[in-house]
Amino acid sequence: VFTIPAKGGMPTRLTYHAASDIPTSWDGNDAVLFLTRRTYGQVEREAEVYRIMVKGGTPSRHNDALGLDATYSPNRQALALVRGTCRTEREAYYGPANRNIWLYFPAEDSYKQMTDYAGNDFSPKWANDRTVYYLSSKDGKYNIYQMKLSANQKEEASTARITDESDFGIFSFDLSADGKTIVYHKGNEIYVLSTQGGRASKVKIDIAADYRFDPVVKRSYNRMDEYAISPNGKWVAFAVHGEIFVSGSEKDNSRTVRLTKSAARDRDPIWLSDQ
Repeated sequence: VFTIPAKGGMPTRLTYHAASDIPTSWDGNDAVLFLTRRTYGQVEREAEVYRIMVKGGTPSRHNDALGLDATYSPNRQALALVRGTCRTEREAYYGPANRNIWLYFPAEDSYKQMTDYAGNDFSPKWANDRTVYYLSSKDGKYNIYQMKLSANQKEEASTARITDESDFGIFSFDLSADGKTIVYHKGNEIYVLSTQGGRASKVKIDIAADYRFDPVVKRSYNRMDEYAISPNGKWVAFAVHGEIFVSGSEKDNSRTVRLTKSAARDRDPIWLSDQ
């Protein structure tokens, strides 16, 4: 586990154990909760919840129950965590390894199971002290649900489905700091949704090509080893110095693309189709 300033800078390493440590959430501004299997990895499938101070020191076991996705409510009176080890990729799973959401109350050192669906309920997010959002496949595909809690946070007051995705299940989601906006990932798309209602809007993402990964180099060669014209006559594949290239055969389309890059000698290009 590392921390890094939000504005950039040098990362600071916090944990050094040989086991994998996966941060799940902040505990205030001065501590981090993380998952690890450093203690019971040989006998348990679930992870342990550990806590470490941002200033460093020895991490400590935070609560005795095993679980995942640990995150505190804003008032720090309840810790939401997930019990169960079924892989979330198994959207249609029903069985004893299913994931359910529990609450841990540190003042009483007690636990309360909040969901009992036979499939997967996971990824709890607090909008406020009495509202938890989570993912569930109880209606087929993974969708986001809202759970309202009682004033003491120990009882479920109501549950409502927030999204209505049916083609692809929601892969992951997060809440804004004020708990008013949801952003979620479905398929290869990102959507934004108000927690007050309305329709989700797709986020348009344009990622410009980085020159480092699409370099253009101009070179001249006085010898071509072999060549082959495409069936439609618009492209030519040729070999130069043991590498295969493709180039447009027309004057206004003369860009050349390198197809091979290896220590071996590549030669004798043959077209199977125009593509």
